[in-house]
Amino acid sequence: MLLKETHHRVKNSFQMVSSLLQLQAQGSEAEVAVTALNNAVQRVNSMIVLHQQLYAKDNLLGVDLKVYITELINEILGSYSSENINFKSKIVSSILDIDTATSIGLLVNELATNSIKYAWDSSTKEKNITLDINLKNKEFHFTMFDNGVSKKTATTKENYGSELIEILIERLEAEKLPFAKNDFGLNITFKKQHG
Repeated sequence: MLLKETHHRVKNSFQMVSSLLQLQAQGSEAEVAVTALNNAVQRVNSMIVLHQQLYAKDNLLGVDLKVYITELINEILGSYSSENINFKSKIVSSILDIDTATSIGLLVNELATNSIKYAWDSSTKEKNITLDINLKNKEFHFTMFDNGVSKKTATTKENYGSELIEILIERLEAEKLPFAKNDFGLNITFKKQHG
C-alpha cells in the first residue's frame, strides 16, 4: 500500500510540474522558450504515464512495456493531433524495471518528437512512424523510424533532444546497429535487466 501510494504521489508531482511548465509556456512570448517548455511538458508526461501504470497495476515494482509504450504513443498522438500521424507499433509484452522503462519511454518520445518536427515537409500527405520492440534470447531489439525524406542538419544533430537520445542509449547500455531507413531512425539492441 505504501509503495502504491508513493507511485500515486510521484505521478501527482509530475502532473504539477507539467501544469507549471504549461502555464509558463502560455505566459511566454518567445517562440524558442515556448517550444522548449512544450518539449519539457512532453518529457514529463512520458513519466506521468509510467507512474500511472505503476499505480494502477498490481505489479508495483515494474511495468509492462507493451502497455506503457502503447499508452505513451496515445499521449504523444494526442499532443500532436493536428499532425494526422499514423503510428504503427509492434511491442513485446515484458515486465521491466522502472529505470529501463523510463529510458525506453523517453527514447520513444524524443524520436517521435524529432520525426514530427523535422521529418516531413509541407507536401507530405501520409506521415508514418514505425516502432518495433521485440525480445530474443534476453536481448531487446528496438527499431524506430519514419517515412520522411528530410535529412539531419547541424542544428538537429546538436539539439537537446539529440543529445538526450545519446544519453538514453548509453543508460540502456545499448549497441547501435547500422540503419538505412532514414536519418531520424534508430536501430539498437540492449540486454534485458532483471525485473
